[in-house]
Amino acid sequence: MSYNEDVTRERGGSERRRFSSRRLDSMHLFVLTVICALSACASEPVHALWDREESIEAYAKRVDLPVTRTIVLADGVTMEFVLIPAATFTMGTPEPHPPNELLFVNQRWLGQSSLAVSAAVLLTTVIFVIVRAIQKNQRPQVSLARLVFLVLVAGWAVWGGLHWLQAERKNVSAKKEYAAARARYANSGSWGEKQAHEVTLSFPFYIGRYEVSQEQYQRIMGTNPSPSKGYNLPVDKVCWYDAQLFCKLVSTRTGVGIALPTEAEWEHACRAGTKTNYYTGDRDVDLDRAGWYIANSKCRTHPVGQKAPNQWGIYDMHGNVSEHCQDVFGWYDLSRTTDPQGAKVDTGRTRGSESRVVRGGSCREEKGRCRSAFRAFSLMHSRQHGLGFRVVIATRRTNVSVPVEGYLGE
Repeated sequence: MSYNEDVTRERGGSERRRFSSRRLDSMHLFVLTVICALSACASEPVHALWDREESIEAYAKRVDLPVTRTIVLADGVTMEFVLIPAATFTMGTPEPHPPNELLFVNQRWLGQSSLAVSAAVLLTTVIFVIVRAIQKNQRPQVSLARLVFLVLVAGWAVWGGLHWLQAERKNVSAKKEYAAARARYANSGSWGEKQAHEVTLSFPFYIGRYEVSQEQYQRIMGTNPSPSKGYNLPVDKVCWYDAQLFCKLVSTRTGVGIALPTEAEWEHACRAGTKTNYYTGDRDVDLDRAGWYIANSKCRTHPVGQKAPNQWGIYDMHGNVSEHCQDVFGWYDLSRTTDPQGAKVDTGRTRGSESRVVRGGSCREEKGRCRSAFRAFSLMHSRQHGLGFRVVIATRRTNVSVPVEGYLGE
């Protein structure tokens, strides 16, 4: 074998070894990438969305979470939180669509025609039996088969009448619901409330069952700014910075991440699956059952938890005190409909970075401002009568950190 052949064979073996080495490195990199991806998926579990039919207890059992959580602030003073399910819901006030009249016309026609035909058959049969009896000069007689036939026809007549009546009732109910929806839409406020859009909150969270009380605020902040004093009254005359400082101190003391709710979290927790003005309905009497507002409050706050809760057990989402939210106030950011964090700053579509969302209405406001979809705002440093807050356990929040370090709470 010549020298050149030996060199060529050696070079070929060396290239094959390098190729095998590169292929092995590529396989190692691929396996490492897969492992990292699986680890990331394992660290970010996907929670099931609420199906809108099950109770909060059934949902909690399905996702293996407690229905409520309680944290101790100090000296036996506690805060109770309620589980809010991950879900997709319509945020804002949608433009209503008129009821399908053709559907009710068809149902009505089916009931009317069934009633008319069965009545005609019954009448014809009765006339036939009577005429035959007269011809034979005897009392009317009905065979068993004919009697069964008459009973079946009579049942058909009853079914037709009930179907007709049910169609009429559904038609009236649909027209009333449409009229109420038109009124909701006509009375909806500005700044994008009519930008009704679907929002998905992909993770469940916990929200305070009640508004933050004066007793809770006093224990954490060492002061009580509320004009009307009462340990079980909601704290008010607190600005957005005050609320943020409260959240930071509670988080530090308890080790549980506490924050203000985002606007989407607030509306989802308030609605609890409803689409009406208030979680109790559309009428004034429905608001009377749910919250304190100018018509029933005498313009003063009332102890938390006295009115009817929503179906998830949350109190005073309508009235008593308006509630701070985390978000900058402005037009909805429709580019982000999954876990939205509020309006974008410096887009010309906000009231400015110093304005923050306020929800729920207060004891000093009229009914329209207490609706589930109503949006208002307050400057971050502004303290007003009837302006308070409630908090959430912020396990998945990216904007919990807030600029309160230099705030002294003057």
